[in-house]
Amino acid sequence: MSMDPRIAARRREVIEGSARRSLLRLGKWLAVLLALVAVGWFIQSDPFRVSVIEMSGITRSAAAELLVAEQVVEGRPMVLIRPGTVEEALIDDPWIVEATVGLTFPDMVEVAVRERAPAAWLVSGSARLLLAADGVIVPGEGVSDPLPVVRMGGVEPAEPGEQLEDSRARASLLFLTTLDPLLASRGVLGERSAGELWFSLPGLDVRLGRPIEMAEKAAALTALLERGVPPGSEVNLIAPTRPAVATPDTNPPASDS
Repeated sequence: MSMDPRIAARRREVIEGSARRSLLRLGKWLAVLLALVAVGWFIQSDPFRVSVIEMSGITRSAAAELLVAEQVVEGRPMVLIRPGTVEEALIDDPWIVEATVGLTFPDMVEVAVRERAPAAWLVSGSARLLLAADGVIVPGEGVSDPLPVVRMGGVEPAEPGEQLEDSRARASLLFLTTLDPLLASRGVLGERSAGELWFSLPGLDVRLGRPIEMAEKAAALTALLERGVPPGSEVNLIAPTRPAVATPDTNPPASDS
């Protein structure tokens, strides 16, 4: 039985129309794909590769080496640099408190870090640790700054990047970082009998007592020294609001109230 010519013609039109639409869709997808490839090639071409790396705030950290390890180097395509990942790598350095990495197209990477500053040496037994002001242990190699010393037994060993947990040592650090840095660098803070803390300067002993109110004790000592304390004196700051000074020719300590 033969098919009506009109039906056959209509069927051919439907088939041909469907084929044309499929070809059009395929053509559109190919055009999009080619455009994406072209854009990808373009943004990885020479005008969009790193040619300038601006760094600020880097003094003691290994930020420059970390950037190389993260492939933040000249010639690297800008689109392959992930600022968040690079920032996390930088903050792993014990010296670095915070880091910001920014991309300025077409070819600049800006890296800004804020580093910790060394505040004091902690000596406990055979261990010698360098502390930053926030109580984080930082690498001590190559640091020759004039810094105060805290001598204290029984401090648990720790590695650079870890937070100091010993409450006595943290209180001592608070006292030292409240003082004028030049004054603090001349002294040694240690623990004596009955768990009391003492701060020793050339020609001056300061009794701090228990590791409490350390910022207030530092402020009281500063005020006393500004008014003048005779060499060889002993200052009692157990009660920082009522400091007492025993001069070489007085016994017992005289109240400063």
